[in-house]
Amino acid sequence: MNFLYSRRISFLGFLFCMALLSFAAYLQTYLGLLPCPLCVVQRLIVLIIGFIFLINSLFTPASIRGKKINSAILGVFSLLGVFVAARHVWLTLQPVGAVATCSPTLEYMFKNMAVTQTLQILFLGSDDCAKQTWHLLGLNIPEWTLIFFSAATIFSIVRYIVVKAEKHQL
Repeated sequence: MNFLYSRRISFLGFLFCMALLSFAAYLQTYLGLLPCPLCVVQRLIVLIIGFIFLINSLFTPASIRGKKINSAILGVFSLLGVFVAARHVWLTLQPVGAVATCSPTLEYMFKNMAVTQTLQILFLGSDDCAKQTWHLLGLNIPEWTLIFFSAATIFSIVRYIVVKAEKHQL
């Protein structure tokens, strides 16, 4: 079996995702940093990626086709995370006042608006999304999540390529 598809690697990926979500909960609960709508979407994507890793750690695909599909699913969600995080980073780089001043809460949007309208408002962002409230090593939260999603995307691409190479060796 390929090292990249080992249960240990998948379980480590799951644990890393849970550590990210736990840290986000810590920032919210103990430091009072409330997540903006884009942060909530990024947390949801990290949860989905963690769930994919958990399934891989429990049920590693045996066939090459299963591994390719698995890598593709991981890649799609990781790439979606890259797009959301990149948009969030872009919003944080805008001058003060250049981003809309407020938007409805995520709960309100999902209850009272169409999905397409909700997604449009989410990606437009608000001043909540443009605030930079916490930094580690000079990077803010959206920049760190962009790094995570980029690494997950690269990981899924490498796994896909290795599986294709494995197929040709058979």
